[in-house]
Amino acid sequence: IYRELNVKFPLAMIFKNPTISGLGAVISKTCAAVFHEIPPLEVREYYPLSYNQSRLFLLHQMEPESPAFHMPGYVDLKHEVDQHVIKQVLDRLIRHHESFRTAFIVVEDHPFQVVLKNVKMLFEFIDLSAKNLEFAEAEQACNQVYRQIALKLFHLPTAPLFRAALVKLAPSYYRFMFNMHHIVSDGWSMEILKKEFNQLYEIYRSGREMELPALLIQYKDFALWQNRQMQELEGKKSLQFWRKKIEQGLPELLLRKDNQETGDSLDSAGYRFALENEVKDKLKQIALYNNTSIFVVMYAVLNILLSRLSNQEDVVTGILGAGRNHDTLQNILGFFVNTLVMKNHVEEHESFPVFLSRVHRDMLEILQHQDYPLESVFEDLNMKFPDIPLLFNMFNLNERATEQELEASEFEPFHIENVQDAKFEIVMFVAEYKNGIQVDCQYRKAVYKKERIEYMMRKYMEVLKTVAADPGKPIKEYVFKEKRKKRKVRLN
Repeated sequence: IYRELNVKFPLAMIFKNPTISGLGAVISKTCAAVFHEIPPLEVREYYPLSYNQSRLFLLHQMEPESPAFHMPGYVDLKHEVDQHVIKQVLDRLIRHHESFRTAFIVVEDHPFQVVLKNVKMLFEFIDLSAKNLEFAEAEQACNQVYRQIALKLFHLPTAPLFRAALVKLAPSYYRFMFNMHHIVSDGWSMEILKKEFNQLYEIYRSGREMELPALLIQYKDFALWQNRQMQELEGKKSLQFWRKKIEQGLPELLLRKDNQETGDSLDSAGYRFALENEVKDKLKQIALYNNTSIFVVMYAVLNILLSRLSNQEDVVTGILGAGRNHDTLQNILGFFVNTLVMKNHVEEHESFPVFLSRVHRDMLEILQHQDYPLESVFEDLNMKFPDIPLLFNMFNLNERATEQELEASEFEPFHIENVQDAKFEIVMFVAEYKNGIQVDCQYRKAVYKKERIEYMMRKYMEVLKTVAADPGKPIKEYVFKEKRKKRKVRLN
């Protein structure tokens, strides 16, 4: 709407007017606001970093031996694969996205990014099928290869900050693995990468050619634009918004831990479960009836659970803002995501629809200012960034919700002994599929035992199902009893 009609209004307006005629009336009464493209930069020797990149570059300098900011992933290919086709796909992706060709250097004590014209692809082919292993043994060996790729360190001044391998487990079973450094990627970028990889792979393996849609800008152009935006009127409005939210302090979420002296260990494990399609459909109906999204419904239910587990009425958690409010940024690979802090007041006697409405309203308000880096706000207030024990994120590209299905075995809850180091004590990823919803909980093993995480996630699943069955009750009727005394809340 902003791009095509030169009309700009808050996201909340779409939820308040969820019809074409309603939006048409709003648009006709809204003052014009000229849409400004993000301008592409002239060719330079090096370019400034975005705010996110600057923070991550500093963290990397402090712990260069840590793989905490690696972003590994894989795609299973259940047919005969020609490794030369994979190389062709990777070569096309590297030419298409400058992030694959970006390195980071220091010039006069300041970090900059350099975009190279050509880089040497880091790719290897490993044939496990030639070793005559049982499939279970081959898969175990494949997992070891994946772990090596996930943990092998990147050298930021050397591009590409991306590596990949094709592993053959059996004559018609391959696994394409990859890893990127977070400074050139984020969760949304990983989904773009998987989508474009699949598109190009299917075209190239049939002997045809394909051109990806041209990118009007690249990440380096966004970085300079973002730095300027922070100094302009919109940036100053966001700064004032967050100052008002934060300056009185934020209560710490007091979840019961198995080890209070956590040390520096980031070793992490995972617990995963899935909700059946029947439950997903009911939750989506609740969202539709209340003019909100299934993300907000699931997040509201989580806050109810956390309120009971912590015995606190004010619940503070982290959520992720995609950081891609500008239309041109949807298909760009890079580090856009921004951690946002959200406080929700849970009142037991309030009905779930009333609570959901308030969470929805506050969420929309926060997302209007999601591009502004919160670390900068805390620095401005001379406050320490709060210790947020739990981050909640639900990210979907439409293709996953309409095409990809969970396998029957994935509806059985299971533990994962080792996962990539969790950035928070608990990180919850929620993904919608055609036949259900998957919840992936990653946690630091130094803080929580697997039994406690399993208990928390089992209770989360129970409350979700109870709300789905009858969403009109007071909050106190959905939750279980925790025999704990009221705890004092410590402010940061």
